[in-house]
Amino acid sequence: MGAVALGLSYDTPVGLWGYSGGGLATSWAAEMAETYAPEIDIVGAALGSPVGDPASAFLRLNATLHAGLPALVVEGLRRTYPDLDRVVREHVNAEGLALLESVNDLTTVAAVRKLARHDLDRYIDIPLSDLLAKPEILEVFEEIQPGRIAPAVPMLVVQAVHDQIIAVDDVDGQVDRYLDNGAHVTYLRDRLSEHLSLHPLSAPLTLDWLQDRFDGQPLPPSGITTVWSTASSFGAVRDLFALAWSATLALLGRPL
Repeated sequence: MGAVALGLSYDTPVGLWGYSGGGLATSWAAEMAETYAPEIDIVGAALGSPVGDPASAFLRLNATLHAGLPALVVEGLRRTYPDLDRVVREHVNAEGLALLESVNDLTTVAAVRKLARHDLDRYIDIPLSDLLAKPEILEVFEEIQPGRIAPAVPMLVVQAVHDQIIAVDDVDGQVDRYLDNGAHVTYLRDRLSEHLSLHPLSAPLTLDWLQDRFDGQPLPPSGITTVWSTASSFGAVRDLFALAWSATLALLGRPL
């Protein structure tokens, strides 16, 4: 369906929302918007568990149940950064290269299943920490670290304090960099959720925040707040029930 059929135009307001790897991509999109696509009217960006520090996440997740996630990152970055690809080919053996290339045709869930507890140290000729300390790789991770540029649009950030995949300290650092650079950030740290549950539980709050940005409502205060749950308000509970009901109807093939 085309933009005209949807009633969209060049000045249609746009909201950004992503979670986990999508939250990292949303961070980049918000940071680059003014120079890459200044004509787009972005009213706000919602970042859910947005990684914060890809290099830190890479080291922490290697050889864990979620080792497939850093493998996906490396394989994707190799296509964009020739120097990274060259260093990987110099130090990763044939079995390791085949393993990295195998994730190209996999979904994220399938890659995580296949590479669970895989240790990249087994496939390289120097310690992983030494490989990641090479200037070519440090340059890549520095370039992709979110928070170095303050977006001009307001942001909502949600993160689980006890996230088992994305460290809350890394997201704290990303938000601190934004605030230090003058960005408007409403950051909510959730005590009761973890990585997988925070996404659906924070969805009502996130959608309400985005709706307020479309409606031109006053911004909530910029700063950091730790809450028991992003889903603890009456409105959030009501919206969660509405989402559950809509999902049930969709699964049953009934009209929404």
